[in-house]
Amino acid sequence: MTTALTIATDVARYLEGRLIEGTATAGGAATLTDTSATASVLSPLDPGDQDSRLEGRPFVYIHTGTGIGQERQVALNGYAPSTGVVTVSRNWTTNPSTDSQYWILFKLSHAEILSCMNAALRKLLYRVISPLTLVVDGDMELDNTTNWTASGTTLTKSTTTDRVFRGVRSLTMTTTAGAASYAESTAIRCTEGETYFIEVIAHPSGTTGDSIATLVVRDLTNAVSITLNAGQTVVNRTDGTEWNRLYATFTIPEGCQQFGVRLSDTSTAGNRIIDWDDLIVLNRNRTRALAPSWLLDGIVERVFCLDGGSSYKNPRSRRAMNVTWFGHDQDRPALDTDWITWEGASTSAVFAQGLARYPTLSADSSITQADRHLVVTGALAEAYTRLSNVRGVDQKSYQDEVAKWEDKFAKQLAAFQPRAAIPMQLASAF
Repeated sequence: MTTALTIATDVARYLEGRLIEGTATAGGAATLTDTSATASVLSPLDPGDQDSRLEGRPFVYIHTGTGIGQERQVALNGYAPSTGVVTVSRNWTTNPSTDSQYWILFKLSHAEILSCMNAALRKLLYRVISPLTLVVDGDMELDNTTNWTASGTTLTKSTTTDRVFRGVRSLTMTTTAGAASYAESTAIRCTEGETYFIEVIAHPSGTTGDSIATLVVRDLTNAVSITLNAGQTVVNRTDGTEWNRLYATFTIPEGCQQFGVRLSDTSTAGNRIIDWDDLIVLNRNRTRALAPSWLLDGIVERVFCLDGGSSYKNPRSRRAMNVTWFGHDQDRPALDTDWITWEGASTSAVFAQGLARYPTLSADSSITQADRHLVVTGALAEAYTRLSNVRGVDQKSYQDEVAKWEDKFAKQLAAFQPRAAIPMQLASAF
């Protein structure tokens, strides 16, 4: 995986030819000083040696240290070569200091470079296999925790490889001391007497002792826990190196109209960490579930179940399901959720395979699993396109760069971009 800062650095260096970068020796309310580079590094800021898209006024971007993430345009005549002081067009929110590492950008601002990177990411696809479930964000792939209610814990989404079981995100609980902690799902409507199966993948760890990953189902109508039948509902582990499958079945009790799932740590200790992924809830013999959050443009490659509980990674264990509907709820079209309906009921987990777009990047610390070179190439094609549309610059030169980088990007996409395998174009949404 690659950080946004690494990719932005590649893009900036290509665009600038010689990226001006350094570390400040001082800073003020509207200044950044680098006395160590007054003669050489900052010399392109002299008015007679500028190639900027905005009247010779480049940008200063602080990418590391005090004031990280701030970007300002250099003020008109805002560079003093004798002192190495750069004056910016408006005050800093946080004044730079001696640990502030900066770039000087002439072609595009850092914000625009990030925008170009995201434009490239929106064109890149990857193949996903994900469980179908009745739980909103049960695959944990949304980039927020909006659909989870925390008690005694802080909830975040993790993206580092060793903390994600499948896809690009997991739900991470970091507990506080003194009480059992949990993340509770949104409510799921149900009918009394129905039997459900449930499973989730848990990765317990922590720095001060055992975390106890526990699966709990709550009757939200009557505010009590629902009895879970034979399975594994608790795992206690200290090394944090293994993913564990928790699973059970349960029957909706009399009077229960909706239930929720609690992903719990029952250790009642602070600073315990559990990563959760792939929470699957389906009633037995069900043929309908929420579409995965990553699903792209109404195209599903296939839906399958696992015979005999074998691994989803083994194609021979997959039994294909005939998908009959994809789109908004036919009975409640006003709801902004997509559902998948299939023929051939299963008593085991059901998975969908399709293509997803890579998540966009919001900050230098954001991480992507997309190929670094593909993102850089696509971002440069987008960047030169934007530059070629600016008046008063060497448009012909930039148009040549557009042709070059678009050709490279197209060839890379043809070589490495996954293509839909037997896509099923299903009913469009209402």
